[in-house]
Amino acid sequence: INHEEYQFFIRANTLTIDRETQFSNPFPTWLNETRWDQMSELIRLPDYRFLRDSFDQFPKDWKEWYATILIRTQKTA
Repeated sequence: INHEEYQFFIRANTLTIDRETQFSNPFPTWLNETRWDQMSELIRLPDYRFLRDSFDQFPKDWKEWYATILIRTQKTA
């Protein structure tokens, strides 16, 4: 993990978002604004840029993955 990635991961909940340059949320019906803010900042990092294309190519897979994560976090809460 490089310095830029480290900074992202320790600040993920306190990010300052530039709405003018932010990509629009491809999943507004199920991915809330806070989570999209985090994802949109992550995909600005060089090693994570591939995710943007992945969102377009595999929207069903992303929705299933997110639903699985929600279920897991609800079980542990």
